[in-house]
Amino acid sequence: MKKFFGEAKEFVSYFLALVEFSRSHPLARAFLLWCVSRRIPNAGALVAKMPQRVRATATMPTAEGLRLCREYGLEGPTGYLDLPLASVDKMWNGMGPDSWSATVRNAIDKVGSCVFLCSLPHDIWFTRPYNDGTRATYKIVDGQWTRNSDRLVAAANKNENWWGRRWNEFSAQLIHDALMLGAYSAWKSAFGRGESIGE
Repeated sequence: MKKFFGEAKEFVSYFLALVEFSRSHPLARAFLLWCVSRRIPNAGALVAKMPQRVRATATMPTAEGLRLCREYGLEGPTGYLDLPLASVDKMWNGMGPDSWSATVRNAIDKVGSCVFLCSLPHDIWFTRPYNDGTRATYKIVDGQWTRNSDRLVAAANKNENWWGRRWNEFSAQLIHDALMLGAYSAWKSAFGRGESIGE
């Protein structure tokens, strides 16, 4: 029995070291993203092109999202919290681009649930007049995502155990890594389409 507990302790120590390594090293997280993407069956069908301007995320009503953004003090484009509800509803689709199916976006919303609200101000940035297509403005957008993510993780971690806190930190970083894969090209593409708040 002593041998069993010794091996179990060694396994747990190894597993925790692996979790910490994955959490703190971008290449390890990139490798995990690659492994997951290779194992998703019918991935092409899941990310089928969707029509533009689909309804906002099914994960949370827009009014609730705006209320929580205000409560947590999330950064976003100037005046975004005062935009008409219908306008925000048209722009906010959760995490992931419009080209991904609602099924995939909803799954990502759940994996990154503690930082899900980052997507609301982030999505508004992608419309005009906020989106000017420049890398300089996109760096501001990305910086806001990082700060909003940190704020949301800190809030979520107040009521979590050790495992829950590690998961929140890991999933927030994984979501940001995934976001960075094609975010700037999506920013340029959105600028090219010229969608605006008033449409």
